[in-house]
Amino acid sequence: MPEGPEVKKIAHTLNLSLKNNCLGEIWLSGLKLRKEINTTMLKSRQNITVTSVDCYGKVLFIHTHEQPILMAQMGMTGQLIIEDQRALLKPHTHVRWQIKNTSKELRYIDIRRFGLIDSCDEAKKAQILSKLGPDPFNLDKAGVAKITNSFKKSAKSIKEVLLDQKVLVGVGNIYASEALFNSHINPYAKACDLSTVQAKKLIDSVISILKKAFLNGGTTFSDYVDGDNKKGKNQQFLQVFKREQEPCFICHTNILRIKQSGRSTFFCPSCQEL
Repeated sequence: MPEGPEVKKIAHTLNLSLKNNCLGEIWLSGLKLRKEINTTMLKSRQNITVTSVDCYGKVLFIHTHEQPILMAQMGMTGQLIIEDQRALLKPHTHVRWQIKNTSKELRYIDIRRFGLIDSCDEAKKAQILSKLGPDPFNLDKAGVAKITNSFKKSAKSIKEVLLDQKVLVGVGNIYASEALFNSHINPYAKACDLSTVQAKKLIDSVISILKKAFLNGGTTFSDYVDGDNKKGKNQQFLQVFKREQEPCFICHTNILRIKQSGRSTFFCPSCQEL
């Protein structure tokens, strides 16, 4: 599932290709994604010039005249890519959007259809952002304080809290496991039991790990590709995720895999002793 660094990489690569280009005619498969696509609204966005593509956490926004006109969430298997119009269509292609005066088009592909692509405006963007916590890619002192305060108020495991997009955005299973390992915190530890020093170290770890993943093009295990249809390389640098029963790079203790709220967590029982 694309997490914050992957969506940021998609936005970055799409911005390079789409900025100052006009999106022309749109084709829609008619199939329902996470929710019904508003076909009328999307078609009203035809023949618009893109001024920027950016994201906030796992939500991507396409803008024209600095106003959001489209939002997308990749869900589990979503891909938003630029391809040649003559390129073979991948199965489960739901949107094709011509880039005028070129031979290319923007395509949205989603095998499991848990993603979302829809029209957007300032009010809708504000509504989306109001439900989300601070973004580790743009964190100021107020954002750090807000995250730390959320830790103090929660008796849930710190792993569960890290996955809560209302606390901070962009962290999923991969980077929660990696950040906890990097800060030597056991995933079973209650968020409210973290010391001020531990909380700061964890937030710093989240920031550095997400930024490193972005610079490495994201993490690809199955479906993730960026806007140029390129796989990420960050999987080569993971310390614990998907390394069950392999030796820890630091202490050589075998990495364990546990289930928390139905999600897999990977950790080193020695480096992250409770």
